[in-house]
Amino acid sequence: MVQTLLPDIPDMPPMPDIPFIPDMPFMPPMPDIPFIPDMPFMPPMPDIPFIPDMPFMPPIPDMPFMPPIPDIPFMPDMPFMPPMPDIPFMPDIPFIPPIPDIPFMPPMPDMPFIPDMPPMPCCCSANTTGESSIAPTNIAKVFLTNCFI
Repeated sequence: MVQTLLPDIPDMPPMPDIPFIPDMPFMPPMPDIPFIPDMPFMPPMPDIPFIPDMPFMPPIPDMPFMPPIPDIPFMPDMPFMPPMPDIPFMPDIPFIPPIPDIPFMPPMPDMPFIPDMPPMPCCCSANTTGESSIAPTNIAKVFLTNCFI
């Protein structure tokens, strides 16, 4: 590890315009605060005498000022609301049989085997008439030669 030694930097001299102020604590200590008695504008709270438990209260009989609620008879239609019209009888919905399972696609008949097509010759092998001058037996050889050079 290489250590670079910094040159010694001399301390900066004090600024000539500002007189020297010795270090001072941020805040001088607070003097002890004497006990503050009750304020003259607030009288002391009076003592609250002991309140004994309430004597046993007998059950209150039925109140004479509250009569029992009478049974409410059937209320006829209100005069401001016309009677509801009769709703005609709706028979049950007839039974709908379930839809039978329909196969998505009928099975395909057996198809004859078709071999893969030989690769097409590259476009650069066609002559000016648009016909290929390559014999069918040499298509793969020309394709590989012309297209993958």
